[in-house]
Amino acid sequence: MPKGMRMSAASRVMCASYGLIAYLVGVASLVYAIGFLANVAVPKGIDAGVVSARGESLVIDLVLLVLLPVQHAIMARPQFKQRWTRLVPRAIERSTFVMISGLLLGLLFWQWRPLPQLVWNIQGDSARVLLHAVYLAGWALVFGGSFLIDHFDLFGLRQVYFCFTERDYEPPRFVERLIYRWVRHPLMVGFIAAFWSGPAMSEGRLLFAAAMTAYILIGIRMEERDLLAHHGDDYRQYQQRTRMLLPIPRTGWPGISGSSSSRTRNDDFAESSERTWNDAARDDLRESLRSRVLGEIRLGRRETEEIYEICDDWIQDESPEAEWSAFRELVADEIEAAGETLSAEQATWPAETDCDRLDRVEASLRDRDILLWQVSPCCDTCTGSELPDRIETIDGRHPGFRERARGYAFFIDQNMPDMLADDTEISVYLAYGWFSPDDSDVKPAIYEKHALAIAREVCECLRAEGFEPDWDGDFSRKIGVSLDWRRRSLLD
Repeated sequence: MPKGMRMSAASRVMCASYGLIAYLVGVASLVYAIGFLANVAVPKGIDAGVVSARGESLVIDLVLLVLLPVQHAIMARPQFKQRWTRLVPRAIERSTFVMISGLLLGLLFWQWRPLPQLVWNIQGDSARVLLHAVYLAGWALVFGGSFLIDHFDLFGLRQVYFCFTERDYEPPRFVERLIYRWVRHPLMVGFIAAFWSGPAMSEGRLLFAAAMTAYILIGIRMEERDLLAHHGDDYRQYQQRTRMLLPIPRTGWPGISGSSSSRTRNDDFAESSERTWNDAARDDLRESLRSRVLGEIRLGRRETEEIYEICDDWIQDESPEAEWSAFRELVADEIEAAGETLSAEQATWPAETDCDRLDRVEASLRDRDILLWQVSPCCDTCTGSELPDRIETIDGRHPGFRERARGYAFFIDQNMPDMLADDTEISVYLAYGWFSPDDSDVKPAIYEKHALAIAREVCECLRAEGFEPDWDGDFSRKIGVSLDWRRRSLLD
């Protein structure tokens, strides 16, 4: 879709149709896989077909097995998403991922070369029935687990529905329910169980199972890093109390964190023997809530209603239900008190604050076709993936900016409320980058040259407003800025 244009009704219908087709392709490929691995109810199973020379079959099968991990590794990268969503509507980004994944699985089913020599063949009736049951249970866990997180979002259908109905897309919140209270990746548990639970294991199926399991284990590690960067201490605590793949309870209860950007719901707090609720935990939660409220009010990023909702989720995570009401009253009182504190502080502020000057830096950079994003989401990775949406937002206020945008700078929100609860004098660190005019890949040296030019312009605008940026021109370093965070109005 051309930059700067709103999506027409016809385009929305096309996106919705494309998303539906992609969904059907993705689901159909998984359903076919059930029969493919079991050699039943499909035109071609993993051990069916013309047997070719062993070496030839091995090479072809390995190539087919590599295609899916390579596609996932490329299309899951934030840099790729950023470039891709500048060419196509963001609403179909996930659908395209699902479509290509389904087509690559279809290619694998079609071109797979059988290696039918048996590695093992279990004869006992009871054992065979048990393994068949594990196989079906594995696939049930895959599909059932997808609905526990949001099946239609996972397959891209929810995104195109929001586009079709002209609603702003909001990613589903993660809720720690049922099997997710025992393992962090139940879908992968289901896949692994299905891959390995064959009563008759041919060399071909063993190759498939080993390769896909290796990819799953590597992929989980990469996903865990992304989740940890996105959710911070919340996900770290989830890691501490929940196993990755084996449903074995952990002992102990991690301490309460000062960060609560997206808490997981713990509905059975009272029944959990792993948690200890006492006066010390109660006092820690009170103090953490007070600090969070004050930090958020000073940061000026959220309305009070949203601050209350964040704290309410935290309360339901970290305290028994009998005490929710008292903690909610505490939060309401602290929001009011923090507002009064901010008003008293504002009375002592100079007519112009560092935040006022930073807003002017943002405007000056925008006039130079450079985006400055203050307090961007969570981490560098998340911000990089959301830059296209941010540019769309700015374009709505300043038409034509999307066409002209040639670079960006941002500093993330990670831990800022915690810092501001203690002191308004903080340092932020600006990442920066360049948008190539034709969205094409460029050599690293060329990108670095243009990105450094963007960084120099950022420093120039900062100095023009009296800031002293800490940056030595090194591409590997962010731009440091020390300031007294005194914000009168909410960030937009």
